[in-house]
Amino acid sequence: MEEALAQQALESTKHRIRRQSRRMSIMLRRTSVVSIKSVASELNSETGYDLGLIEEVEEKPLISMPFIFKILRLNSPEWFYLLLGAISSLALGGVMPAFSLVFSEVFGALAETDLNKQEAQIRTLTYVMFLVGLAGAISQIISSVTLAKAGEELTM
Repeated sequence: MEEALAQQALESTKHRIRRQSRRMSIMLRRTSVVSIKSVASELNSETGYDLGLIEEVEEKPLISMPFIFKILRLNSPEWFYLLLGAISSLALGGVMPAFSLVFSEVFGALAETDLNKQEAQIRTLTYVMFLVGLAGAISQIISSVTLAKAGEELTM
């Protein structure tokens, strides 16, 4: 009889603690594994019973590997495509600042009073603009092809 009463008291205590635990979890949505363990051990020490709350908690590492590193590790056989794509993307990122510098030189050349000198400067800057645009087009093509190839190899 005493054993049945003790079992009933234990079940009642578990139910009350779980109800309180649900209320606490609603109030404190963001709890860490460490704080859950400390709450469970505090509840265990208050009641004197091992309620088995700590075993339910799944341990996670404190620092996990960033997702981009996991993808890079999976895509490691295509490292050359990734490197070439990254370098060409960096070159493509420098195209607009280069255009802005060339345009500022064009406006400076338009302020020249000597027409022959002005024409020579603008012709030179036109060639430079063409080369910057060509470099941008080539780097866009290389970047698109290499990164698409690396992505295709990852998903196939």
